[in-house]
Amino acid sequence: MLTRTQVGLYKEDERHTLDITVKDRAGRPAAALVELQQFGTDADPQLIQVGDTGHLTVRLRSGTYSALTYLD
Repeated sequence: MLTRTQVGLYKEDERHTLDITVKDRAGRPAAALVELQQFGTDADPQLIQVGDTGHLTVRLRSGTYSALTYLD
């Protein structure tokens, strides 16, 4: 019996880790919508949902970004 397994790999381009922490006016963790826009590209902004813990870690391509946060 002969068995073969096909394997594929993907090499991630250069990325950096961004830790996002959102707090309400009282300093408590808050859920929010964060908009990230990379400068110098025609790409649409990324909308990222931060949960009730108020913390999220994302991996972004190298570049300069602006960030805008929406809170209820």
